[in-house]
Amino acid sequence: MATRLLSEQVKCFKLRMAGVLPGSVDCANADDPAFPGAVQVQAAADRLLAGAQRGCLFAQSAQTNGYLFCPAPCDGVVPSIGDYNGVARCLACLVKPRTRAAIATAYGNAGTPSSIAQRCQTGIGKAMTKQAKAQLKEQQLCQLTEDLHPVGANCRIADPKGKVAKALAKVNVQIDRCGTPTNLFPQLTSCGSDSASEKSCIKAALDLQNDAIFEDVYDPIGLDGVFVSSSLGTPGMK
Repeated sequence: MATRLLSEQVKCFKLRMAGVLPGSVDCANADDPAFPGAVQVQAAADRLLAGAQRGCLFAQSAQTNGYLFCPAPCDGVVPSIGDYNGVARCLACLVKPRTRAAIATAYGNAGTPSSIAQRCQTGIGKAMTKQAKAQLKEQQLCQLTEDLHPVGANCRIADPKGKVAKALAKVNVQIDRCGTPTNLFPQLTSCGSDSASEKSCIKAALDLQNDAIFEDVYDPIGLDGVFVSSSLGTPGMK
């Protein structure tokens, strides 16, 4: 769901920078009534719920696996977690502030810069989405193996084939295109004023986002949470 949300946010900002959407639309906020990708984001949330219902059918209880309650800012949306439907709804809620922080760092209060600056900013957004997808996928694959056969792997930084590093390198390449030969960053409201500062703050935003999503899924409220059955994995391990 995170990558779908990021993709729709990038599309929204592209329309806003082109003047198709008014500047009042908050493209970082998927709950904005005017957010154009709301249907697609909801469809991704529905797939998350369906996946939880299907994949966790024989799992131990949500509470046994560490999902005791939905943390802020989603505690009001999902006041209690009784089963994996509640877990899925909680995660669908939490992914919004996680991606919102990252995309807001990249775009800021985007206006209507020149067409070349718009392409530059959109390129950064798309590259960020691909990096997030690569890292979240590697974390998931690592954690599945760890849940079944615990060896103490740190799945937050899993990158056995260098796919995450390659995706981040592409983010940096896109940032360099915005910095040379003409520095386009002064036209943007992104977090950096040049290529070097942009690379630093975008990486920090991606690290924060991806780590937060990992924590939400696998380390809820500081407890170890894994999707295991009574015959597979080890409850309390991650």
